[in-house]
Amino acid sequence: MGKTNQLAKNPARKLRVVRPPDKLTVSPRGSTKITGFGVNATYDLLRSGQMPAVQVGKKYFIPIAALHKWLETGQNPLSTGSQAKPSLRQE
Repeated sequence: MGKTNQLAKNPARKLRVVRPPDKLTVSPRGSTKITGFGVNATYDLLRSGQMPAVQVGKKYFIPIAALHKWLETGQNPLSTGSQAKPSLRQE
């Protein structure tokens, strides 16, 4: 059987499957590979509320998309209104 005949029988073989990312969040230690910051500096930023994160108990989960946006803009995309913590940028 020729290659074109196989594709005609199963057209789905041409389709490329796009998988979502394996993880949507990283740990503080994992974020150091993205930001280049040290572990201590990362935890200082998390505790101050400057770095975007979701805290569950004592653990921090850092959404990768929010982390990239924060690095680009300096503003924590997870902070809202009067509860917003200071931004990364010193103006």
